[in-house]
Formats: sequence, structure tokens, C-alpha cells
Amino acid sequence: MWVGTNSGYENGVYKSSPVRYTITQVNGVALTGVKSWMTADGTWSEPESFQGVLYKSGEFHAVDNDGYLVGMCISKTKIRATYLEAGVDQAALVTVLTKASK
Repeated sequence: MWVGTNSGYENGVYKSSPVRYTITQVNGVALTGVKSWMTADGTWSEPESFQGVLYKSGEFHAVDNDGYLVGMCISKTKIRATYLEAGVDQAALVTVLTKASK
């Protein structure tokens, strides 16, 4: 599990909220899992599936139902990425994730 924050603008409104990515399967550099985020009322969202790749170079790319996450591992336990979503719920968010201890 990777936990952290999403911070940036969604539909012209600044937001910052906790987020968590749980990897459920890995095959080589490819991975799949679920993500959720803290909603405005303080509860976790329903899980949303995502698919991604984490290259040995540290590059990280993922996609969910409506957006893209592109970033880098900046250490063995930290990822910094940009989440982009177009359309009705357009957003540009900085995502910083830290690997949770087992």
C-alpha cells in the first residue's frame, strides 16, 4: 500500500486530500490495484481500480477510470506524480505517495 496526498485544482477549486493506492497484483513491471481518497465529509471513497507500470528506472505511469498518473520514484519509499483528468471533472493534482510499512 502507498499512502499520501493529492493537492491541486479540480474544476477550478483547490483541494488537498489523503489518498491511498493498494497494489493487488504485480507481473514484471506491470501492476494493478485499487485506489481511494478521502471525501469532503471525511470518509474514504469507494475503491476505484487502476493499472500501472513501475519501471526499474523509477518511472511510474498509471491509469484509472478517468485519469492518468505520471511520475517518478524519488526514493525507494516515495513517488511524486501528476494526476491529470479531462472532461467534466477536470483536474491537475500533485500526488505524493509513501510506501506504507508492512
